[in-house]
Amino acid sequence: MKVIYILSCFILVFSTVSEAKIFDSSLKKPLLHETNEKLYLLLSNAEKSALQGDIFKFYEQANKILPDIKNDLQKGMWLFYLVAAVPFIDDTVEGNGEWLCENSDLDYEVKEKMILSFFPKEIRKSNGTKLHDEALVMRELFLLYSSMILNQFRQELNPLFLYTYKYNRFLYLYNMDLRQDRDRFTKYCNYMNVRIGRQRKLNSIINNMEEDFVGMLVQFYPTKAVQVKRYLKLAGYGDDEIPDLLDRTIGRVPQASYLYKGFPKRRK
Repeated sequence: MKVIYILSCFILVFSTVSEAKIFDSSLKKPLLHETNEKLYLLLSNAEKSALQGDIFKFYEQANKILPDIKNDLQKGMWLFYLVAAVPFIDDTVEGNGEWLCENSDLDYEVKEKMILSFFPKEIRKSNGTKLHDEALVMRELFLLYSSMILNQFRQELNPLFLYTYKYNRFLYLYNMDLRQDRDRFTKYCNYMNVRIGRQRKLNSIINNMEEDFVGMLVQFYPTKAVQVKRYLKLAGYGDDEIPDLLDRTIGRVPQASYLYKGFPKRRK
């Protein structure tokens, strides 16, 4: 029984572990004018936490800052940059499960709120309207950060986890040695409940983000399919996935017909 238990743990870990993730310092940072404002100082402290690798503290700080940046383009973009550059909490590490449980998956919440609630008016004008240079740069960064966060959520999705979880849970329930260690058994169950809960959230989060993201790209680039597809690819979609993505978001409406050029027609 112990051999099977060890093997099952290896299967579970192997199916979910990815390469170690760190703050993405290569990501382009928005222009920011230094001030002594409270919000600037809060953002500066959040960035310090991110650079030091204290992402638990970063997400707690970012969550408090989020309500205050909606009407401030520069500071909002700075927070957007940080949220895009900081990875998710690694839920394959059992020790992280307690924080995720106590903070209700705050990393998911912060990234989701950032991409769904921050949409500065300065970059909303359509492609046909002339934007000044700074706004154009901000728009490009906004789309870059949005595509990165959507891609991060898509990479979190792991269909194999549901199967390995059920198998491991069965082995744990019938492992008498483990059941006698009540604290260890309870911690494991709580940890796995956190992981299964996060996986179940992902489809809903991704579906909402896809619809908003595609609609935004069409608004910004109503005639430039190359630009739309560029950001979709940055979000991790391959050429074979883009037609289905368009179908389930904006649909084959006349104003989106330019996006389907070059792709095979849908079979009736």
